[in-house]
Amino acid sequence: MPNRSLSRPPLARSRAGSLDVPLSVWTVEGPGDLLDGLLIELAPTGPLAAVDTPGWTALPLAGRTTRLYWRTRTSYDLARTLPDAARGRTNAHHVTSATLAAKLDGERRLGMIAASAWLLRSPGALDAAARALRPGGFLAVIGRTEQDAVDIATRTDTDAPAASRLDFTAYLVAASTAAFNAAVRVGDRAAGASMRHWAVGIWQRRTPAGGARG
Repeated sequence: MPNRSLSRPPLARSRAGSLDVPLSVWTVEGPGDLLDGLLIELAPTGPLAAVDTPGWTALPLAGRTTRLYWRTRTSYDLARTLPDAARGRTNAHHVTSATLAAKLDGERRLGMIAASAWLLRSPGALDAAARALRPGGFLAVIGRTEQDAVDIATRTDTDAPAASRLDFTAYLVAASTAAFNAAVRVGDRAAGASMRHWAVGIWQRRTPAGGARG
């Protein structure tokens, strides 16, 4: 595992590496640690949104105003585990594939949207996410399955006008130390393909020429 020397603090409690193109590899303790790393590495400004995102509680726990767009009750119920202060920084909205785009259209100037790959398969949601970001804001799409990784790599909604607003920043593979070690021990392609990991595509909202990021 690469462990690059950084002038800034570690990106997550157990993560090694930084964001490089075309591929970065991080070690993380779990999805919350992954989001912690993205917060420190990307340093988004303004409120954040989590769309069907495992580990989303890391965002309000980091002191950030968070819009939670949830589709499963399990995700919503995690809000009850938050301390009062973090819960007060969280606004929760139930969404379906059919309503996600309209809900995101109500947002503007978000600093970062952390979303599961489900966003890419929800009609109009990718373009709505691009509009919801502030200039310089980030969209991080997090996948867990092989199909998620394919959808992230190909950005499923190929007709979306989001392409005119978003610039590709990085592609990231993250897994626990145990997962990486297990794959190394087995050492064959099948093990590598089945290793439980997160695939993350990161895009940045384009800043208009001559415009400020703020």
